[in-house]
Amino acid sequence: MAKNDSVEQAEQGTSSSSIASQLPVDIIYGILEAISTISPAEATHTYLSLALVSSSWREPAQLHLFRRPYLPSPPLSNSPSPSLNPLRTYPRLVLLKETLQSHPHLAASVQSLSLGLWTTNIKREAAHDRRLSSHLAVEILKLCPSLCPNLRELSWPGVVRFDKAEAAQALRHLPGIEVLHFGEGSQKSDADPWIINLDAAVREEWGSARWSIKEVGEMMEHWPRLRKVVLGERMTSRSEGEAGEYSTDVGWNCELKSFELALGRHSALPKGELRRLLRGSKESLRHLKVTEHQLLPGELIDYLSTAGSRLTHLSTNTNDLHTLSDLLPPIELHCNSLRYLSIGSIVPPGLCLLCLASHSALESVKLKWSNRIFHTSIDEVFESVGGEVEKFEHLRKVEVELLHYRQAMGYSEKDEIETRIWRGGEWVRGYEGGWRPGDVEVIVRPR
Repeated sequence: MAKNDSVEQAEQGTSSSSIASQLPVDIIYGILEAISTISPAEATHTYLSLALVSSSWREPAQLHLFRRPYLPSPPLSNSPSPSLNPLRTYPRLVLLKETLQSHPHLAASVQSLSLGLWTTNIKREAAHDRRLSSHLAVEILKLCPSLCPNLRELSWPGVVRFDKAEAAQALRHLPGIEVLHFGEGSQKSDADPWIINLDAAVREEWGSARWSIKEVGEMMEHWPRLRKVVLGERMTSRSEGEAGEYSTDVGWNCELKSFELALGRHSALPKGELRRLLRGSKESLRHLKVTEHQLLPGELIDYLSTAGSRLTHLSTNTNDLHTLSDLLPPIELHCNSLRYLSIGSIVPPGLCLLCLASHSALESVKLKWSNRIFHTSIDEVFESVGGEVEKFEHLRKVEVELLHYRQAMGYSEKDEIETRIWRGGEWVRGYEGGWRPGDVEVIVRPR
């Protein structure tokens, strides 16, 4: 009986594989496109598996695999034998370069390169000379104009000071860049070892190159398509070796559509720097995502008050110990075009929706509320929200994160996510009768 079951399972597997191999090409590409939305690690594993299904799947899967090459950084090992350690980032990056050179059709499919993350991981792993990784990153940049004409997203590479000028020259020849990640992975302790700073010659050869606001801004002038910047590391106020007083007039003139501030945990932008970085984007910026405590007090409020009228997406986050009590008024008064709003500071859900009632374009709102002082039950949250959501014509989703819920309720309540639908002036649990026009999904996440 067990043998027959095994035979039947094998036949079913063969049948499934046969069906998959006979799918039309447009269906195959549609499936592969959907896979691109999951995490890079899972997508990479899935593409590799699908490339083995049949010849009709092989090339499409390989092309999608190389759109966003993924080089996993293995956990550091204390094994005394290098052979017992998994393949590290540097040899993976060497293999990627060789593959792109030997397979131009795969190189032409590349749309994103995470050079900043990879070079940071190489330094963190400390298994290879950082000068080698720096030179390798520059060599890949030089290949991009000819081999990777469809490159649209780039993570700024980490190079040593000796290679800085050559890296800058290579970066200028990438006019197709639309998305820039600056300082990606720098949160992983990317500081130079202290011994490098003991000698100027050693620092020049081994030390990490630092980039100023002016240098990065001048580079952006060569990228006319640039529309999004994710800032993961602070830039210097002046170029290396530059003397004299720093000018506050230095800024970026590019017209960005999206900007995200995502520095390391203990970093913050100096006073006025957010406005300098977004100087040329006052009219064009639509999406803004920031970590509140990475800006000095008043910086975010000041920016929203003067340049928030064109924002359609605003997302802030912060830790539980930091909150901006006066963040709501400038959003209420000056950000009338918002369609998506996520506030990291703690605000009463009902009051927030009441203040935003004039924002007719709002489609989604995400808020935080604390139970540390006011012991609010989940039912009370729904009650406070229900009376306000019907005032919004386009609102379809409200999400409330209820902090310190179990502590406030004496650990007697379960912290399960609860979803209700506001329909026709009353609450409906779940999706009874399916989704209907005018329904508002309200989610409460206690924790």
